[in-house]
Amino acid sequence: MLRASRLEALLAPLDELLRSQAPASPLQPQTVVAAHPGMRQWLAGALARHRGREDIVANLDIVLPSTFLDGLAREVLGTEATSHQAWRRETLRWHLHALLAEPGDPVLEAALADDHDGLRRFQLADRLARIHGQYMAYRPDWLRAWAAGRSAFAEEGFHPGLWRRLYRRLRPHPHRGEQLEALRRKLEQGAPPALPDDPLHVFGLSHLAPAELEVFAALARWRPVVFHVPDPCREYWMGLRGERERLRQLAEAPYSEESEALLLEQDHPLLAAWGRLGQHFLLQLQELPIDLDLRNHHDQRDDAPKHLLDRLQESIRRLEPALAADDPRAPAERRADPSLRVHRCHTRLRELEVLRDALLQARVDDPTIEPADIVVMAPDIRAYVPLLPVVFGPAGDPAQPLPWHLADVAVADTSPLLAAFRRVLALPVSRATAPELVDLLAQPDVARRLGLDEDAIATLARRLGDARAAWALDPGFRAAFGVPAREEHTLAWAMDRLVSAFVHGDEDAVTVHALADGSEIASVPAVAAGGAPGLAALDHLLQQLAAMRADAAAALRAKDWAARLQERLDALIAPDPADDGSRTAMETLRGILHALAAEPEDAGENPPLSYAVVRRWIEEKLDALSARQRFLAGGMTVCGMVPQRAIPFRIVAVLGLDEGEFPRNDVDAGLDPIRRPGLRRLGDRDTRSDDRYLFLETVMSARDRLHLSWRGRDAKDDSLRNPAAPLVELMAALPPPPKPAAGGVTPPPDWRVDHPLQPFDARYYAEGGDPRLYTFAAGWSGVGKGGAAPEAAGAGAGAGADVAAPPAHDGDAPVHLQLDELRQRFRDPAKARLARDLRARLDGLEEEALAEDEPLEETLAPLDRAARGLLLAALRDPARRIDPSPPRHLVRGGVLPAGRLGERAWAGEVERAQILLAAIEERPETTSLFSPVLADEFADAPLRRDFGRYRIDGRPSGVHERDGIAWVFAAFPHVDREHDLGFGERLPLFLVWALLRLAPENAERRVRLCLLLKHSARARGERYPWQRAIAEWDEAWVHADADLRKLLSGALEQHVSTLLEHAVAPPPTWFPRTASAVVTGRDAEEAWQQERAYTPGYARLLGRGLGFAEGSGEEAALRLRARRLAEAILWPLTAEEEGA
Repeated sequence: MLRASRLEALLAPLDELLRSQAPASPLQPQTVVAAHPGMRQWLAGALARHRGREDIVANLDIVLPSTFLDGLAREVLGTEATSHQAWRRETLRWHLHALLAEPGDPVLEAALADDHDGLRRFQLADRLARIHGQYMAYRPDWLRAWAAGRSAFAEEGFHPGLWRRLYRRLRPHPHRGEQLEALRRKLEQGAPPALPDDPLHVFGLSHLAPAELEVFAALARWRPVVFHVPDPCREYWMGLRGERERLRQLAEAPYSEESEALLLEQDHPLLAAWGRLGQHFLLQLQELPIDLDLRNHHDQRDDAPKHLLDRLQESIRRLEPALAADDPRAPAERRADPSLRVHRCHTRLRELEVLRDALLQARVDDPTIEPADIVVMAPDIRAYVPLLPVVFGPAGDPAQPLPWHLADVAVADTSPLLAAFRRVLALPVSRATAPELVDLLAQPDVARRLGLDEDAIATLARRLGDARAAWALDPGFRAAFGVPAREEHTLAWAMDRLVSAFVHGDEDAVTVHALADGSEIASVPAVAAGGAPGLAALDHLLQQLAAMRADAAAALRAKDWAARLQERLDALIAPDPADDGSRTAMETLRGILHALAAEPEDAGENPPLSYAVVRRWIEEKLDALSARQRFLAGGMTVCGMVPQRAIPFRIVAVLGLDEGEFPRNDVDAGLDPIRRPGLRRLGDRDTRSDDRYLFLETVMSARDRLHLSWRGRDAKDDSLRNPAAPLVELMAALPPPPKPAAGGVTPPPDWRVDHPLQPFDARYYAEGGDPRLYTFAAGWSGVGKGGAAPEAAGAGAGAGADVAAPPAHDGDAPVHLQLDELRQRFRDPAKARLARDLRARLDGLEEEALAEDEPLEETLAPLDRAARGLLLAALRDPARRIDPSPPRHLVRGGVLPAGRLGERAWAGEVERAQILLAAIEERPETTSLFSPVLADEFADAPLRRDFGRYRIDGRPSGVHERDGIAWVFAAFPHVDREHDLGFGERLPLFLVWALLRLAPENAERRVRLCLLLKHSARARGERYPWQRAIAEWDEAWVHADADLRKLLSGALEQHVSTLLEHAVAPPPTWFPRTASAVVTGRDAEEAWQQERAYTPGYARLLGRGLGFAEGSGEEAALRLRARRLAEAILWPLTAEEEGA
């Protein structure tokens, strides 16, 4: 046994033995057993680099333990004695599935009660197959006892009876435990067939099942076996001090109280917390008849640690915890040390953004670091896969500063075609919502089969929204979810509406058509023009999903399921002929469906299976597919945390070290008696111990830098979240934080970095700030500072910009603005900033986005509210009548909720329209606008106006004209007083009024505001002071002479320029509702909580982490800006009126 704390230190003795102990025949390969496929790839490359350019590594067979043992069994025992495929998990579970049809045990019968679709039975059979597979290597004596009718331990439960039934069913085929036992006996008792005489090398393993290890020990009777073992500590860290007798006692009872106490009494807390798996493996090796046990000479050196990571690793290697806990360097040096940092972030996206900046900085600090020297791991790497291209660019792109590739990630997570098939499988048993349907249409391979491009998909999405599609394929589909079988808002109902519009050619408005059966259907406008191909594709998809739904209600044989699903696959998915990955994924799916037909038959079974079982089986196969990417394929490696994976890299990053995520839980703990007290043995594995030892290996495998992060704060309320237990244990072993000043708050340790929620936080750009907070994302710097973005941020080159920077408007360059865009920027600046400038859209959360539910409230959705429409219709009627009955197109078109909810919703709209009509009576000054009917829309040419470097173009809406007065008209059914109108309402209206007032063509017109508010007896005092003051100013302007008019116009132009400057470059902390609360004396923090909760969440996204409590810096800055804007639009009011 050759040991070293650094894996690469084992290369030299391995290479020396390979050279000096070569086989007699030059054609015979030398064999090395490696721990893992990733280790196998690393070892081949590392040996080649060790030998240098003058030599090569050839004829070297690097295999995994299971592969080597299977080959050895064939050589020694012959093919007849090898483990039969019936004992493999994929086949074994179908035998167990058949046996569970008659459980024969009350515990099993209770577990399978009410298992209507058979899914529980299939899952239980699969778990038992996995457990029995483990027993073959870890408890073959139990299996022998049960097969012979003997008891192996107390309270065995259903296991002996079930195993006997299974064993009788599969005899005479030997299982793996019997194969290993026969192989061991053959090697121990007699001369086996001729075996190679050169050494067998076992490299990098930290665990072997006891039965497998016994075979290697027996093989050593006939062939030298060399274990090259990574051992993190050069001392007797097992606490054994070489006492052989005590060693044997502990090996016999590794989980006894004495053994547990010994482990916890280790001289190093991290070895005590993380080292169980390695301790047990070394105990197993110590029990073998070892001829030679050598530790690498490099481990005996006590070189001075260079940085914190070095101190940590040396403390474990030397068994000296104080090396990690004490750091004598100066505070500035400790703070600037990037070798080991723990990052507290809010979200997974922020973890990746922080990692990207840290890796770019590392490459700036040391240009010799290449992307291939970096590994990024996470306990749940699948959660990060969709975010990786957002932060690091497309996988495998050499043009990126950090090219990357995935390893050991299920191909289903990275293949669009396989993702599309997952969606197809899910829809028939999901609620089948309209957004889910559109998402399926948008899958490239589905769109290719249906002949749809992006424009066609977007058009179909709009039409489904117009048709009020919500969920369920048809009324029967709804009934399966226990709700009334109504047709409204189902996908079939929406399809009928679209087809009706196409057939009848309805273009302008919703039209209600009578059908032959006496029912009515409301068409959808603007469908007829060029709608046939898209409607045909949508109909084809719905027909296929309906057929799948019908299949899902039946129980079919596996072969029949395979044939049906193959039909759906061909009907709905077409691979890209120019994409090898797409074609390979399609062939993979065909192979999976072929295996579905064959797997139960291989076990001699052909049971009827429910759709739930078949879908689970397919999902499992998709999850098990390897991404077919080599572990070290060039570029930065991104992978999951896999046991025995920890090979050395210059930079090791581990993300997602959250409480509950790591260590992972053992899914079979409640079913497997092997984990009971008193039944555990040396060499047993459990997921949590494996993960802890993996973390130890990970810490020891980093050479230059170790980057660790967890989601330490909640993104919603900024509350603290705990890290994973191993990370807590590591942080407790590192130097403590510096002592606070008298009465001060304890600062975080030098090695921990607490990151802000936003990537554009000003702390990343502050001069003289924390040097550990930096960014290479140039696009965010303008947001963080409230101004335009500079060319770059942070140090170094090649980082690229994370996002598109907002348009820069520097110097005197002219700025062309559209009126509609300006109004949007005033109403919803957060949306304009993110969606328009930074291309960060939240379309899926918009209120006008496709609905997932039918209307269920007794109020209409904001976009459907009819009060304004009823008001306008009444204002165009001299009698001012409002029809109390809802129009047929609203009832048949699904706008109103069903039943009494719809009646109450419509009554509410009628009431609000009547309130607005009543409010007109208190506005005699608006007679020319409303009497006898509402004035016509303003028909003048579009406005075009220059304000310094700003040019505004556009046609104003909501403007009416009569008797020489242009009215800017708007209605607010829910507002009692002008005082309650905020910046979002006032700014766009004031801008339109000012532009009309300043337009030369309106020189002889009066231009007035008419904002119709809710008529309320509760409103006290004057309700329209702002409109009255503007009207008085406008009247003075009309009667002014040329000089005075010029003076008034100049002042108004200055106010408009203030608004334009604000619209073009608003500060990131500008939120109109909250600003309105600030200037009106209301609680700004309460208003901010309401504003950030507004759908779809642009304010919440832009204002992550902000607060506007009274006296805070954010509140003060907002108050200053709000005051300036208030002065720009409220100047006609007196100070008393403005305060009121």
